[in-house]
Amino acid sequence: MIPVNQPILAGLLDKETIEFFAFGEHYLAMFQGEVVRIDELPENILVSIEAEMATTPDALASLDHLGKTDRLERIEQWLFCRYGGFDNKPDMVKGVMGEPEYWPCPLRGSCPYEFKLCAGVGGPDGQLSHREIDVVKAVVSGLSDKQIGEELGLSANTIIVHLRNIRQKLNAASTKDIVAWAVSKNIATPQFA
Repeated sequence: MIPVNQPILAGLLDKETIEFFAFGEHYLAMFQGEVVRIDELPENILVSIEAEMATTPDALASLDHLGKTDRLERIEQWLFCRYGGFDNKPDMVKGVMGEPEYWPCPLRGSCPYEFKLCAGVGGPDGQLSHREIDVVKAVVSGLSDKQIGEELGLSANTIIVHLRNIRQKLNAASTKDIVAWAVSKNIATPQFA
């Protein structure tokens, strides 16, 4: 038999990675080959999550403002907002949290805690706004500046300004760089004809 190495879901076969994800009204984890509730995770994992939470003062203040006082409720909400997507990149490796991810939370664009509790996405020169992410998604779908403007209810000139700002924030030289960044962050998937 020829050995085959291919990407698998974090937490499916190994004991060193965990994938956190939202499903319906529940927040779950793929851990040691099983889907488990957050309260079923070992105490050392919960302590590691809390240590990472402590490094995000804006997120903790948002949890306080939301009235989240129960330990598990706070952990679940923090994980939901920062690691809600289900992807092939582990959210935790050997007890260390990975980079927060963008995921299509149903509250994006209307949540008062956006970019405070959830993680913003961006590059070396700044975070992208909700509208800039909409523009990026449209770019990945292959639309022209004019078509993006029509889809988003903006002028083509406004789209040009957004694209200039996006390139600056991401330090991207071209549309190809923007598309590659968006795919790597799970923001959009290119449409192939």
